[in-house]
Amino acid sequence: MRTVGTAFLGIALAAGAAFGGVRAFGGVHRPAPAQGVCSRDWSGSSLPRVGDSTFLSDVAAVSPDDMWVVGSAIGHPTHPVIEHWNGESWSTMPSPGVPGAGLVGVTALSATDVWAVGDRTTEFARSLVEHWDGVRWSVVPSPNFVDSEWRHNVLVAVTGTAPNDVWAAGWTTNEGGRHARALIEHWDGSSWSIVAPPQIDSPSVLLNDVNVVGPDDVWAVGQRAVGSARLGFSTFPLVMHWDGASWTVVPTPDADGHSAWLSGVAGTSQADVWAVGSGFDQTKDRVIPIVMHWNGSAWGLVKDLPSSLPYGLDAVDAVGPDDVWAADKGVSYAYALHWNGRSWSLVAPPGGPIKGGRLGGIVAFPSGEAVAVGSTSVETGMSPLAVRLCRPTRSTPSG
Repeated sequence: MRTVGTAFLGIALAAGAAFGGVRAFGGVHRPAPAQGVCSRDWSGSSLPRVGDSTFLSDVAAVSPDDMWVVGSAIGHPTHPVIEHWNGESWSTMPSPGVPGAGLVGVTALSATDVWAVGDRTTEFARSLVEHWDGVRWSVVPSPNFVDSEWRHNVLVAVTGTAPNDVWAAGWTTNEGGRHARALIEHWDGSSWSIVAPPQIDSPSVLLNDVNVVGPDDVWAVGQRAVGSARLGFSTFPLVMHWDGASWTVVPTPDADGHSAWLSGVAGTSQADVWAVGSGFDQTKDRVIPIVMHWNGSAWGLVKDLPSSLPYGLDAVDAVGPDDVWAADKGVSYAYALHWNGRSWSLVAPPGGPIKGGRLGGIVAFPSGEAVAVGSTSVETGMSPLAVRLCRPTRSTPSG
């Protein structure tokens, strides 16, 4: 799905150390990735730029000729960005004027039923939900978890399969942002309501993505912090599941002893669900990719990922058991990963990897193609980016 904006939560990520290590990766040479044969004639596209820097976070599609992208334009103030692909070109869509706001997640149920979520900030951050009815975007009221301790509410992911069954996920924090708890909301066709998350013994719990496999089969992924302010915190992957009655925590494997977090989840059936994210290998001072798979009874850690060089994963989408895509957020070049039912391979756009780009959202199609969105560095800031990826015709060996 999307790039998750968790940077303001210092406690949530021992990733603060991870990002410190990323600076050294700019000169890393990546192996030549596989390239597929695409049926369309574009491979990369700079979308309309809004403001000094535009960050695209997520993409959703009704069809290859009806795609929606959301993000944020950084400025004074920051405001949401919504882009639409009509099969021929990208265009910036009018959206409600919400200053100090950004959109992070989007899902498209039909051409007249598209949802986007994020947050808006005045004194405190508040959840933001917008809806497309086929004619215009409008803000839909959404609840916030607020009491004497919890003040800030952020939604970063949204998913659904029916007009009366849409889920959104994120987190709420205390005023200082040092503690966080999961925030889960549900749309029943008439209003949004908060659904109680499971109790977790952690000072910081964040949900970064949510995906509906079936009406009573919904997955959410993120991270939880373990430790104390005095001794320091470590971050561990977190997976939750909705069975139609309640949310529960599902055990995940240890990420080989590394601090790790999950950023994306997607599934094709009750026995085929993928989760992706990143970890930090302190012994080698680098970011590493994390991929986990649910086989219907347990989560397993995938270890045979391509390339031993540093990169993390932000988003995943699945078309079938042998057609899964994940977006790479490496800071040097923009790639993606593809699962063909046997192994993962590194994939670049047909025109080659995009220097200075990072991909944050991805959507896959049964044709074997996928579209990923993100941003790329330019001299004056960050420019929005969309790339088309093709199922590789050969595999890229690991190492």
